[in-house]
Amino acid sequence: MAITTDLTNPLEVQDAVNVTIKQLVKIDVLVNNAGSYRLFTKELAHKVSFLDLTQEEWDTVLRFKLTTAFLCCKAALSHMVERGSGGIINVTSANVARRGVAGQAAYSASKAAVERLTESLADEMASRGIAVNNLTPSWVLTRLNGDYDADVHKRMHLPEDIAEAAVSLALQTLETITGQLLSAPDFDKNMVSIAPLSSIV
Repeated sequence: MAITTDLTNPLEVQDAVNVTIKQLVKIDVLVNNAGSYRLFTKELAHKVSFLDLTQEEWDTVLRFKLTTAFLCCKAALSHMVERGSGGIINVTSANVARRGVAGQAAYSASKAAVERLTESLADEMASRGIAVNNLTPSWVLTRLNGDYDADVHKRMHLPEDIAEAAVSLALQTLETITGQLLSAPDFDKNMVSIAPLSSIV
């Protein structure tokens, strides 16, 4: 089932959640994966000098990368809290979230904020039976990345590789993993399912 929704509009996000629950009865897992470099720059290198970065571009990046995650979590969590179970996966970019990169100030800041949002929610929702984790997919060959040359494409992961990792992470429970950052497609579901939380890095 597909629902076309403006994820920056809180009313539309709530409507999408309501329709989903009506059609599918419940929401087990929310994956926040909205956003794209190309939403704010047409440059192939995806870089905008901070000196040239406008407030409009800054606001656009944070709205699509951070605010969408906030609104979707807000809408889905009320349902999950009522059920006492659920999982949230926030897709991030560990390379720029942990250390900013020249020309990517807005993107780096937004991804770092998503990771801190995940950690805060994981801490708060643990007592309510809800797991919240970050998934970092590395570089993925999507339609928006299709204009790179063939040699660059060889260094990218395929969407199905990331999907497999996301499904594996979605199958985890609060007892196995929460508040963590996991890399795809290197995420080993067998290791995670048997490892105590304290041993997962």
